[in-house]
Amino acid sequence: MNHFKTASRLSGIKPSGIRRLFTLAKGKPNAIGLGLGDPDFVPPPHVLEAAKQAKRGYGLITPQRQKF
Repeated sequence: MNHFKTASRLSGIKPSGIRRLFTLAKGKPNAIGLGLGDPDFVPPPHVLEAAKQAKRGYGLITPQRQKF
């Protein structure tokens, strides 16, 4: 049971372009989800090694630009 009520003005906010893209891709059987979360497949070993090499020396995720 959900008791959380959002403000009515939120209904006027349109989905972002990326949200629309995710919705379109969700209906495609061979689309690979590159959104948040863990991938649903194990990358090949050479890809994992390349990722390790690329990350060497970096410890943080690049911040995203946000509009508020």
